This record gives sequence, structure tokens and C-alpha cells, in this order.
Amino acid sequence: MIEISKRKRNLDMGIITLWIHWAMATSALAFPILLGYFMPLKWLPLIIFLEVFGLYYYIRSSSATAPRCYLIMNICGRALICSGLIMVVINLAFSTGAIHAFYDADTLNHEIPFIPTLIISPAACFFAVTASVRRSRQSFCQSCIIRFGSAAERGFIGAIYKQEGQRQSELLAWLTGIVSIFDWGYYLLCYINVNFNRADTFFLVVIPVGFYVLTLIYTALRYSGLLAYYSREAVGAARARGSITQLRFLVVHDNSIYLGPDDPEQSHPRLDTPYSLTIHYCKDIPIELVKDHFCNLAQAQDATIKYIYTSESGNLDGTIRHYIATIGNKTDIDGTLYPDGRWYTFYQLKQMINARKLAPLLRAELVRIYTTVMTWKTYDSNGKRLYKIKSYRPTFHLKQLPDWDVDFDDNRWLFIAANNEDMRFFKLRRFIKQLFFGRKI
Repeated sequence: MIEISKRKRNLDMGIITLWIHWAMATSALAFPILLGYFMPLKWLPLIIFLEVFGLYYYIRSSSATAPRCYLIMNICGRALICSGLIMVVINLAFSTGAIHAFYDADTLNHEIPFIPTLIISPAACFFAVTASVRRSRQSFCQSCIIRFGSAAERGFIGAIYKQEGQRQSELLAWLTGIVSIFDWGYYLLCYINVNFNRADTFFLVVIPVGFYVLTLIYTALRYSGLLAYYSREAVGAARARGSITQLRFLVVHDNSIYLGPDDPEQSHPRLDTPYSLTIHYCKDIPIELVKDHFCNLAQAQDATIKYIYTSESGNLDGTIRHYIATIGNKTDIDGTLYPDGRWYTFYQLKQMINARKLAPLLRAELVRIYTTVMTWKTYDSNGKRLYKIKSYRPTFHLKQLPDWDVDFDDNRWLFIAANNEDMRFFKLRRFIKQLFFGRKI
């Protein structure tokens, strides 16, 4: 019960911080729009860059201890960087006189070189639409998956973060898109570049900021509802069940894995390992005890068990521990227990991964194992090539897994796979990751 209470607090904070991050990120967009009405616009980029520093400092410091969803903050941070740079260029063009090459001096107002909402809103819309389209393929989300696991591995809270991260991106895209169209329409049709009158203030300052305030109210109501629902339903189910640990075994013979349909009653079920066992929650389990569990589960005489990694499921009730069970002969396990099961080569598995015919958790396991091994065999711990042959690709055989001395729990190898010596701008990318997210790789 203590473990469940701890996980409940994490779940509650996970949902609450979804609203906090939305509030912080959108306020960072709205504040320069409002502040630009009261201060000289030449200083506004400085305020914006200070906001960027604050957002990324928060992401960097908080993500080290709290695996939350920071996607909306990253989107707004990128939008602010882009907006700040555009404002700097405009200010430089005015201060150096370069702007006169494009506009007549009589049509310019040096007191109002730009209107903040006309820059910030389109920039935010662009990055929000990009995030909505790319979904989990974007680099920020990939880094989160590497650090904390996929949505399938993180279970309940992972599914919430995946769902709400996408919803927040889409909401911001609609919000900033509507504001951009509305404000640019007013600017082109009604704005006179002399000064800010009451109508200009209302349409170019009050309305954009008002839209952001409305979304704060909407998201507060949404997440308070989610918090109430999940606290009641999920906690009740978890306490009835108790804290658990799930043991998952990938059964390997030669270069093949034994799989079966995850739900045989479906017309097109996905494939998954049939060997999964739920026990009372254990932080650590002796490997001999794990072997006994597998042999009893698969009716096997013998097997070589290798621990792979542990994923905090994110559910209220426990964790998932992943293992490889290597057998000498296919007959070492009782195939009659799962009559729909079959052996699949690794080549077939790669094709099914691309076709999304595997269960999400199995797909996450295979991708992690393959990526970690191939990276460990190709690069050192700093991302430098072990062999000075650029076209060299190491071999991968599942039957060799018990012999490979690589720590699958160490996500450094997954980061190196995404950024290594063979990537363009390797050192620059590494510097940016260190600066914004505190990672050396």
C-alpha cells in the first residue's frame, strides 16, 4: 500500500504538471505581447531570451528528477527563440538604416518597429503544427523515450503523457493559428502605422492575451476532471490488486524468437511474447528465482536467463522486468501450451516492426535491444567510432545475447545512437544538448 500511495502521488503530480507546464509555456508567449505595449520594443528580445533561459533551465533541472511531459514548454521555447531572433534582425535593420532599402522612410515608425503578436503567434503556430504532425518522431520526444521508455513501457502515465502532449500541441496550433489570422487580418486591413490607438490595443494586445487566459481556464477544468477521475478509478483498481512486478521473457533459439497473438479472439491480433508472469512487487529478484519462474511457466527443463532492463510502468501497481530466455532446442519448451505460437526470425521481426504487427511493448523491447547492441559494438561511450571504417556495420545475432557484456539499463547507448560521430554537426548537437538539457551526449 505504501508503494501504491507513492505511485498515486506521482500520478497526481503528473496530471497537475500538465496544466502547470501549459500555464508556464503559454504565459511565456503572452507576456511579451502584453509587455511590448508598455516598454520600448528594442528591449523586448532581451526579455524573450530571458524567458527562454528560464523555460529550458526548468526543463533541464526538473527532468533530471521528475520524468514529466515537457513538450509544450519545448514548443514555446523554440517559438520564442525564433521570435527573438526575428525581432533582433528587425531592430538592427532599423538602427542601421538597412530597413530603408525595403521601405520608404515616411512609411516607417521607429517607435514601433514591430508588433509582438504578429511575430510570436505565427512562430508558435509553426512549431505547434510541426509537433502535431511529427508526433513522437520529433527529436524532443525521442529523447524522452530514450530516457524514460516508450508509452507502452511506462504504462498508464506514459499513455496519458502521449495523449495529452499531442492534445496540447494541437490546442496550441489552433490557438496561435486563429490569433495569427485574426491579428494579421486586422493589421493589413485596419492598422495605421502612426501610433497605437484603442482599437489597435484591443485587437493586437487584449484579444491575443485574452485567448491565452481562456485556454488556462479550459485546461485547468480539463485536468482537474482527469485528476478526479483517474484518482478514483485507477487507485481503486490498484489497491484491489496490490503492488505487482511483471516478468516478461523473450524466448530465443538461434536467431529466432517464439511469439503468439496477444489476443487470439481479434481478427488481426498483434504478436507478443506469450511468456509473461505477474508476481508480488519486488525491487530486485535473484536470477535463479527468475529462472525457476520461467521454467515453470514454459514447462522447460533448462534455459539461460539474461536480465535486460527494468521499466517503471507508470501504473499505480508496479514495474516491468524484461528478460531473454535462451534455449538449446525448440523442443525445450512445451509448444502445446500456446498452439498459435510460432518461431520468427529476426529478419521477419524487423519487417513486422515496420508494419506495426507487433504489440507496442514487444516492439519497444526489440528496438531497445537491437539499438543498444549495435551502438555498443560500433561506438565508444563518447560517441566516437571504435573502428575507423565509416561503412562498417557490426553483426547482430540473438543467440549471442547472453555473451554480450552491455548494460541495457544504461540509456547512454540510445543517446549515442541518435547522436554520434557519423552524424552531421555531431559536436554542435552535443553542445546544444549539454546547454539546454544537461546531457553530455
